[in-house]
Amino acid sequence: MKDKLIIEYINKMTTKDIDEFAKKKGITLKSSELDLVLKKIKSEWRTILYGNPIPILKDLEGKMSQINYKKVEELFIYFKNMYNSYL
Repeated sequence: MKDKLIIEYINKMTTKDIDEFAKKKGITLKSSELDLVLKKIKSEWRTILYGNPIPILKDLEGKMSQINYKKVEELFIYFKNMYNSYL
């Protein structure tokens, strides 16, 4: 049931959603970075939530500005730690 809700949410997710969330967290992503993050979320969400996301993060590192990558990585770690017990 939980996965079904997650899939439904992710399927509706847009770059606008990511952009608005990022801006609320003090991150300004370029259009190409927004596209990249959305693509990774949609294709790798199970690994991001339940597995080892390090290879995914490392892949993003070379494709984003260093400042944005660091902020995204810190935000991911923060939320992963906060919600890990629910996953």
